[in-house]
Amino acid sequence: MTGQWTCVAKTKKLVPLKLRRTNKGWSCVKPGPQMKTRTTSHPPKQNPGGIKAHNKRSLNIVNINCNGIRGKAPQFELLLIQQQIDIAIGSESKLNSDIHSSEIFSSNYRIFRKDRTAGGGGVFIAVKDNIPCFERYDLLVDNTELLWCQITHQAQDIIIGAFYRQPNISLDALLNLDISLTTLRNSSPTACIVLGGDFNVPGLDWRDGHLAHRNQLQEKIIDISNDHLLTQKVLFNTRRHQNGTENTLDLLFTSHPSLVHSVRPHPGISDHSAVLATVNTKVNISNKPTRRIPQWKNIDEDKFRRAAMENLHGFTESNPQTRTVDQNWKHFVKLLNTLVNSHVPHKNFTGNRGAPWFTTSLKKKVRKREKLYIRAKLSGREDHWDQFTAYQNTVNKAIRRSKRNHIGEIVNTSQPKKFWRFIRSRRKDKTGVPVLKVNNNIITNDRDKATTLSTQFQSVFTREDPDPSKLPKINHPPYGEMALKNYSTT
Repeated sequence: MTGQWTCVAKTKKLVPLKLRRTNKGWSCVKPGPQMKTRTTSHPPKQNPGGIKAHNKRSLNIVNINCNGIRGKAPQFELLLIQQQIDIAIGSESKLNSDIHSSEIFSSNYRIFRKDRTAGGGGVFIAVKDNIPCFERYDLLVDNTELLWCQITHQAQDIIIGAFYRQPNISLDALLNLDISLTTLRNSSPTACIVLGGDFNVPGLDWRDGHLAHRNQLQEKIIDISNDHLLTQKVLFNTRRHQNGTENTLDLLFTSHPSLVHSVRPHPGISDHSAVLATVNTKVNISNKPTRRIPQWKNIDEDKFRRAAMENLHGFTESNPQTRTVDQNWKHFVKLLNTLVNSHVPHKNFTGNRGAPWFTTSLKKKVRKREKLYIRAKLSGREDHWDQFTAYQNTVNKAIRRSKRNHIGEIVNTSQPKKFWRFIRSRRKDKTGVPVLKVNNNIITNDRDKATTLSTQFQSVFTREDPDPSKLPKINHPPYGEMALKNYSTT
């Protein structure tokens, strides 16, 4: 029996080798002079059919206070790309119904929003479009900036929540959050809850839950955490005021603390730090199929023309008069596809999910900004924070300038295809059939959605009896027939 074994040689490359079983275990067959022999007691893992198994996948989550995202869309998009974010929980979006999601967010994400009717505030949840999810309308509470969406999986569901509390209001927002969590616990008792947002509860050190003096606001948020068995994972300060005071305002609660790890700060897009976290969970990822695009400009025209004439000659000599029109058409299409696949170069395209305006020089500036942020976060010195703040403003200007120049190139390009592709992506929100729920079963596959909708449409139509004798009779009108006489036109 043979398998695959990787050895690290002086060249630091992965080298495939044959394995054989001996009395001492599995060993390498005739290793090279620069390779080390390794013996193991277990056979190599087999991968039948070359299929990659993704039974478990980690989801990258960011909890961020935007303080108005409309003018910070390039910075937010860059954060999602750079950190490979799967789910973004945002607060203080300051959007309204006149602003479409496609104007702000990337087309690679499905957006759930709850905007404040008056100015300011607002929360949103952005989920990658290849992750099946739907909004939980049953968990919404009036007059509360609270939003829930559910990610479905056969093993365990994940329910993501976004919450924002205004700093100058009473406990009503937290009381409504308590009501929503109670409804959630009753409807989905085993689901993994991840709740993030800006709670605006200052002065509470989450590393020490036994404080001698707590105000009413701090007591309520701790009671909610204890009553619903939630663990708060952010143990560092997320907002630094101009006077030097720091507080932990952006929180991240979860019902499964062992699944949420690597919680860390990151430079945000406002005066709040972004909170990054990783969730170890199983989730169904519907990857988009790869498209093969023919490169007609790279073909050998003479060779292609000769091959086309040979196929045409073969078609005329195959006695097409003995076949039907439909058979001849299928035969001709088959010959044409064979000709294109064999003589036209193709390029595999899976979709561009990056940012072409994120240039190399911009990457260097972003990395330098992160280093200054880490230094200021660790030292806490005022001069280090001043240096970081000044350089962050410089980087934000460079990001907006790079994005603006990229859009200018698209508008002024001589290739109309690129221009209209950009216009289509910005003129309206992404539409489509959302996730369906039938008899407590979540339908995410396109074919299953079509079958479900077809069954529903058939159930609401009336089936007529095909017997002609049972059809309703139409009475003749009481008027007699009118005979046409001679007439003339002028």
